[in-house]
Amino acid sequence: MKTIGFAGLVALVLSACATVEPFPKDAVLEGSITYGAYVVPLPEGRWTVIGEQKGPSGAHMKLGRLALARFRGDGAVDRVMTIDTVLSYGSRRGGGWMMERDCERENMHYVKKVVNTLSERECYYVNHFTPSAFSGGNSHARFADELRRRGVAIPANAIAAFFNQADKMNRLVVTVVFNPEAEGLPPSPDSDWTNTEWNSRNIDRYPERKAYVDKIVAWTKAWEPRYREAFGRPK
Repeated sequence: MKTIGFAGLVALVLSACATVEPFPKDAVLEGSITYGAYVVPLPEGRWTVIGEQKGPSGAHMKLGRLALARFRGDGAVDRVMTIDTVLSYGSRRGGGWMMERDCERENMHYVKKVVNTLSERECYYVNHFTPSAFSGGNSHARFADELRRRGVAIPANAIAAFFNQADKMNRLVVTVVFNPEAEGLPPSPDSDWTNTEWNSRNIDRYPERKAYVDKIVAWTKAWEPRYREAFGRPK
């Protein structure tokens, strides 16, 4: 992907030291990134900041979501990553979150629930979704629109690994999205979420796609301890 000279200079600086906010769009990072209170490990490769969404400042806290993409040499994107966390606290530090329904689901490719209550959450899961359908004003739609603006094709289906952790006051949700089309797998003939070949109830009939998902599940299991440690939980 082509970047202007300033972005390249920023990339060298940010790769050489701990990163701090704000993150210029097109900054390129490797190894890890400091976002909110956490040093978040980045998967292998060079990651480009494509956008950030911050929640309004309230009496309790301000939330942030940072999006990064990993581009191949031909400009295609093979992975997108988002980091959701608390950026700052207000005058009243009210605690607690909604319980995460995805932690309780059984119709995904992989779910590992350690705990899921109003005061504590730790779960990991892998599932498919349809990023080409993103629309409207939410942050994921804006991140998808940013990729389109760069001329990047959005896959009909993608596979995402979720690392979802919280306690009464804090949260760290890391999502890594894999683009199977960038790795040579053809789009599903039916992109509907339920009917697609990538759906967990259909995928056993498609060995090539099943092998790809199994690879993502294995990758997720290998990275769980790293994001657990990043949140501050013991190894």
